[in-house]
Amino acid sequence: MKTEDVAYVAISHVHIDHSGGAGTLLNLLPDARVIVHPRGARHLANPEKLWLQSREVLEDVVERFGKPLPVPEDRIIAASDGLTFEAGNVKLKAIETLGHASHHLSYYEPVNRGVFPGDAAGIYLSQFEVVVPTAPPPFHPDVALASLDKLIRFNPQTLYFSHFGNASDAVKRLQDYALQIRLWADIAREA
Repeated sequence: MKTEDVAYVAISHVHIDHSGGAGTLLNLLPDARVIVHPRGARHLANPEKLWLQSREVLEDVVERFGKPLPVPEDRIIAASDGLTFEAGNVKLKAIETLGHASHHLSYYEPVNRGVFPGDAAGIYLSQFEVVVPTAPPPFHPDVALASLDKLIRFNPQTLYFSHFGNASDAVKRLQDYALQIRLWADIAREA
């Protein structure tokens, strides 16, 4: 495959660890366009606010990522829920999965029944076979749970976690993650 063959770069959300390299990557992929939630599109075109907020939250850690380069607006696709993209024999459906962020998309790949959940399904630590919640403020547990229900309805076989790898038994993992969120929310309310 040549760099000219890449048609899309699918971004789950614009937190710097997920989108910070998009502008740099597009410099290497001359024909690719970035798929992003409509609320995240402006932050790719002008990443200054993203960079400043990332510095506030992550402090010195943000320097590891580097300051993001802007993505040209004509190379950004603001994807609504359910929009399907095809490139060769690969098809991806954008699924709005809010909760972790107000601009979060997951992607469903129907041939292998796989979901790329971004951070909507937590962080997978394969060495321990555990999923850890990702709940940055402002986190909305009810919205996150509705997003997990939406992913479960696709009846996926595999989850392709951004952090850190793929896991089978996808429906059970999504259900277990929903239980974790409910437990954490209950503990937070009681405290």
